[in-house]
Amino acid sequence: MVDYGAATLDSREWEQIVRLGVEQRVIELESELAQLERDVATFERVYGMSLQQLQHFGLPNEADQQAHEDYVAWAACEDRRAEVQGRLSALKAMTGKAAGAS
Repeated sequence: MVDYGAATLDSREWEQIVRLGVEQRVIELESELAQLERDVATFERVYGMSLQQLQHFGLPNEADQQAHEDYVAWAACEDRRAEVQGRLSALKAMTGKAAGAS
């Protein structure tokens, strides 16, 4: 754990540290988001529809175990994607960057 009380840095130094940390976290989250979007696109290509459409129609009665596992993984990817997008939006607001800009 870092002992922040022992650091004798002025506010400009702390602002720089925080800004760099935010910028690094944005890079990490953008990378994760790109992977999640690739994963979602793969599911959409395999099943020929969006998760929302699949949830509306439901899995076919003859769906195999893999389809059920894919559904759970796909829903988790969509949930995580929404979470990451929200975090990116908040972090980019801190740096004055638009949510869609890199």
